[in-house]
Amino acid sequence: MELGADWEEGLPWLVLGTREVTQESTGFSPNEVVFAHTVKGPLAAVADNFKQSEPPKSLVDYVNGFRRSLYVVRELAKEKMTAAGLALSSRSELQQVLERRKRVQSDRDEEGHSRTPLEDVLLRRQQKQLQVKYEEVRGESHLMEFVRVRQNLRKIHSVIQDKGANT
Repeated sequence: MELGADWEEGLPWLVLGTREVTQESTGFSPNEVVFAHTVKGPLAAVADNFKQSEPPKSLVDYVNGFRRSLYVVRELAKEKMTAAGLALSSRSELQQVLERRKRVQSDRDEEGHSRTPLEDVLLRRQQKQLQVKYEEVRGESHLMEFVRVRQNLRKIHSVIQDKGANT
């Protein structure tokens, strides 16, 4: 699929495909882990005449079943990773990734490396917003000064008229 400049339009299809792929560590796709069944695409749904599973009788039953499923998946992942020679640490992978990113970011800051393009864009946007606010405040101060000058001119004009009327 060639999208060219409209690459964003292909993201939903990429995500749909990624979520259906079986992960090596768990033996399940992310859809199977979250939804406890194989999620079918639009064509499969039409082919099955929109068959739907029975909804849980209560929210508590659903949550308990979901927690049990996650526990079973975790245990299966542990077994598969042990069999593959990979150790599963006590901390979650997400937490490890976030800590690694923080270390890399702090190392980059210490070494004085340049920012990422996204950081540059966000920084420029923030600076532009601050500049606009500064100009608004500055414009208001000029406006207030103009009002004061105008009031002073009116006072002077009224004093001159009073003197002219008295003479």
